[in-house]
Amino acid sequence: RLDKIPSRVILGSGDDEVTIKRRLPDENSRIAVSGGAYGVPVPEDLYSPVLLSYAQEPGLDFIEGPMLTTTHGRPPRADSPWEAVWCWQEKNLALEVAKKAGRPGIAIGTAVGSASVLGELSTMTYGGFRQSDKHHLVFTSELKVNYAELTKAVHFMHTDAKVLGYYNPIYGGYGGGVEGLAILMVAGQILLDACFQTSIVNAGPGHAHLSCNSYPAMLSGQALAFQALCRNTNLLFSSFLRPTAGPCVPHIFDEIAAIVIASAPCGISFVEGVHTATGRFENHCSGLEARFMADITHAAEKLTRVEADSVVKKLVKKYEDKQKTILKGKPFSEC
Repeated sequence: RLDKIPSRVILGSGDDEVTIKRRLPDENSRIAVSGGAYGVPVPEDLYSPVLLSYAQEPGLDFIEGPMLTTTHGRPPRADSPWEAVWCWQEKNLALEVAKKAGRPGIAIGTAVGSASVLGELSTMTYGGFRQSDKHHLVFTSELKVNYAELTKAVHFMHTDAKVLGYYNPIYGGYGGGVEGLAILMVAGQILLDACFQTSIVNAGPGHAHLSCNSYPAMLSGQALAFQALCRNTNLLFSSFLRPTAGPCVPHIFDEIAAIVIASAPCGISFVEGVHTATGRFENHCSGLEARFMADITHAAEKLTRVEADSVVKKLVKKYEDKQKTILKGKPFSEC
């Protein structure tokens, strides 16, 4: 199957259509950009303003929303009717934001609030999320999958949906250090396609204690895996940005730049982010970090690996001593 995987895929529709293409190391070609809060929890009154802060950025080709903490004032519960209500509310708000931003056809990451198979499948139907949106399937670390994800995969295959498969191996976990991380990343992306018949894949690992992927030793493991994947497969894979710093923490920009510049010359097809402060704090996200990510990405497209290496080493020195803990920064309302 690896030699039969399409080397490009289209997301979105109309004027908001974007093509994600296979790239090779040191190739000066456009990298697609996905920006969003990626499931950062937010209250209902902030969902639309937060998502709009991303959707209004012209440098973002497609978007991913935050996660509602309640639905119509009620706490959602997995495998209950409230989960379906929760995900339909998310769908309605997301499409309204896309229209308000003047980008009605932009691809949206679907049903971020789906805690089980119920939520995402309920909104992938008449009047729900569209085939041109980005639908999610996930492995559990390490290299495990459950029936719920396989059930969604069957549904997506029969509805011709565009599927993002993601698997985030743990640096410092079962795979060990840099070499093990690279092996797990390559194996995981191949298995994602074998199990799910994905359109695109997310290869973003996490640190065992910090949950980030900007940790200096991890950057070389990611770069090695990316080069192996693009040279030997047609897989369309991303670099997923998960810094330890949150919004308005100055060195968040150093972390973002280091991940992007270490990844862009290694053949990635798109970038995703930014999971500010590793996505764990309510309301701590904004479109500014994603705008910076997009600008750095398109600048880094022109770099070779040799050129990027010296830049990344300088950036790492600026933040490596500050990664002893997660710095949450400021919430959206203060940014």
